[in-house]
Amino acid sequence: MNGQYCQELILHNCLIFQRVIAFLFYEVIKNVLIKWHRFIIISLMVSIFCIAQAATLSLQQARDLSLKNNHSFKSAELMKKSAEQKSKASFTHFLPSFNLGGTYMQKGDVYKVETDLIKLPVYQYNPTTGTASAIAGQFVPLQLDMEIDDEDAFVFSVNMTQPIFTGGKVLNQYKLHKNLEAIESQKMQLTEEEIIIKTDEAYWRVVALVEKVKLAEQFKTTVQKHLEDLENYKAVGIITQNEILKASVKLNEAELNLLKAKNGLALSKMALNQILGTPLNQDLDLSDQLTASNQKNAGQTSIEEALQRRPELQMLKSATEIAGNNKSIQFSRYLPNIMLNASYNFMNPNPYNSLKDETGKDWTIALIASMELFHWNERGYSLSSAKNLEKAALLKYDETRELLTLEMKQSDNMLNESIQKVMLTKTGVDQATENLKYCNDKFSQGMLKSADVLDAQTLWQKAQSDYLDALSELKVNEIKHAKVYGQLL
Repeated sequence: MNGQYCQELILHNCLIFQRVIAFLFYEVIKNVLIKWHRFIIISLMVSIFCIAQAATLSLQQARDLSLKNNHSFKSAELMKKSAEQKSKASFTHFLPSFNLGGTYMQKGDVYKVETDLIKLPVYQYNPTTGTASAIAGQFVPLQLDMEIDDEDAFVFSVNMTQPIFTGGKVLNQYKLHKNLEAIESQKMQLTEEEIIIKTDEAYWRVVALVEKVKLAEQFKTTVQKHLEDLENYKAVGIITQNEILKASVKLNEAELNLLKAKNGLALSKMALNQILGTPLNQDLDLSDQLTASNQKNAGQTSIEEALQRRPELQMLKSATEIAGNNKSIQFSRYLPNIMLNASYNFMNPNPYNSLKDETGKDWTIALIASMELFHWNERGYSLSSAKNLEKAALLKYDETRELLTLEMKQSDNMLNESIQKVMLTKTGVDQATENLKYCNDKFSQGMLKSADVLDAQTLWQKAQSDYLDALSELKVNEIKHAKVYGQLL
C-alpha cells in the first residue's frame, strides 16, 4: 500500500508540474503573439503565398519565367527599343532644325578708317538732251576719318533650316531605319521562340522522368511481390532455389533502374532550373501531364501563309529592302539638295548705323541649293556597289525560302511519325499489360515458369517506358512544328 501510495503521489506531482509548465508556456506564447502578432501574421501569409506559388508550375508559367530571366531575350528587347528610337530620330530629319549661334569678341586696339581728300564732280542735267554733264571747276570735297573704339563686339543669330528636296535621301534613310527596327523585332521573336522550345523540351523531359520514376517504383514493387510469392512456393517445395535467384537478379536490376531514373530526374530538374533562372537545387512540381489527346496530322497549313510568318524570312525581306533603300540613297547623290534657311541676327557694333556702339538687328530668308558635280566617279562606284548588295540580298532571300520549305516538309514528317509512334506504343502497352495478366494467371495455375512472368514484367515495363518517350517526343515535335509554321507565338 505504501508503494502504491508513493507512486500515486509522484504521478500527482508530475501532473501538477506539467500543468505549471504548460501554463507558463502559454503565457509566454501569448505575450509574444500580442507583441509580434502583426509580424507573425504577415510572415505566415507571405510564407503561405510563397508555398502556394512554388507548389505547382505549369508549362506557360515556365515559359514566362524563362523569358523573364533570360539575358538573351532581355538583350534582344533592348536592341528592339534602340532601333525604335533610331527610327524616331530619323523621322526628325523631315522637320526643320533650329540653331543658336553666337560670337563674342574683345579687341585690344582701335579700328581706324582714313581716306585722302576726294573731289567729287558736280553734274548738271540738260533736259533737252536728257543727259548730265560735269560742271568745270566745281567739285564737292569728301574725306572720311573714322575710329571704332568699342572693346566689346558680338554677333548672335537664330537659324532655321528646312529641307525641301534631297533627292529622296531623307525618305529612304527613314525607310532604312524602319526596316532595321523590323529586323530587331523579328530577332526578338526568334529569340523568344528558341527560349520557348528550349524550355518546353526541358519541361517535358522532367514530366516524362517523373512518370518513369513512378514506373520504376511500380516495376520494383511488382518484382518484389513476385519474389515473395516465389519464396512462399519454395517454402512448400513447389519451386527450386534457382527460380528465386533469377527473381533476385531481376529485383536488383529494378532497383538499379529506379536509382538511374531518380538521378536522371534530379539532373533534369537542375537543367530546367537553369533555364528558368531559379536556384539549381529548387524542387519543382510540374502541373502539366503527358497526354495523347487532340492529335492532328501535319501538313494542313498553307506553306505560303507559314512562310510569311517565319521571322527568318521576314528578316531577310527587311534586309533586301534595306539594300534597296541604300541604293536609292546613293542615287540621290546625283540630284541637287535644296534647303530653306531663315535667320535672325543681333550684332554690335551696328553695321546698319555707321558701326555705332549699339545693337543692330536683321533677318534673312534664303533658298540654298547644292549639287556635287565631279569626284572621279565615286558616286558611280557607290551606286554600283549598292546594286550588287541588293541582288545578293534577293538571292539569299530566295535560298532561305527554299530551305524553310524543306524544313516544313521535314517537320510534317517528324510530327506524323511521332503521332504514329504514340499510337503503336499505346497498342504495345495494351498488349504487354494483357500478356502480363495472362502470365500471372497461368503462373498461379502452375502452367508457366517464373522466368516467363519476369520476362512479361520486363516487356510491360519497357512498353510503358517507350510510351512515355513517345508522348514526350510528340510534345516536343508539336511545339517545333508550331515554330516551323510560324504559329508558336
